[in-house]
Amino acid sequence: MVFWHDMMLPEDSSIRRQLPTLTAGHLGLWWSDPKQFSVEGYDDALRAIRRVFETREWLIKVTKGAMHVPHDARNISNSVATESLHIASVIKASGVELLAFDRGTFVFGRKAAPIAALIDSAENGKRSTRLENQKVAANGEIINQITDLCVDWMLAALKYRDWLHRIVRSKNCIPMIEKRDGERCLRISSAMPKTLRREFTRRF
Repeated sequence: MVFWHDMMLPEDSSIRRQLPTLTAGHLGLWWSDPKQFSVEGYDDALRAIRRVFETREWLIKVTKGAMHVPHDARNISNSVATESLHIASVIKASGVELLAFDRGTFVFGRKAAPIAALIDSAENGKRSTRLENQKVAANGEIINQITDLCVDWMLAALKYRDWLHRIVRSKNCIPMIEKRDGERCLRISSAMPKTLRREFTRRF
């Protein structure tokens, strides 16, 4: 089954009307319990993003030897292999089993080929993965085991994570704590001593 998500929300969509009031805290609630909360029009994409992050963490454990998978891929025929953690995360998050981790390479079965094609189109062809998926379906290569193919959302989430990680690790980056009261705003450095931070907050 393939879920389709529209990048442009319809005019009568409740999320379009609520967008000014939608905050990171609301998405945090969804992230903590996706079964209890819903973001209309984006639940499929959010589930894909959540799944690809969880898969990435699992694959990191594989690379460190904390999770056991076969290490010899010589007997696997018609396989799809990649050294990229991002690509491997997307493929496995789409429901394809990791068959081996061989000399720094993630090895999947032939069912990963259509997904690899979608990733290639997104990375190199600058085309929508949804359009590419329609071509895959038209050719009769339906992937029954995949829950959804929000490949573009998965890739965007992983790339954004890396971009944000580089900013946070920069020596010029100063994490701030922000507190608002109507139009009043208090913003202080998170590195400020707790006693001084408490005094600023009390006076605010």
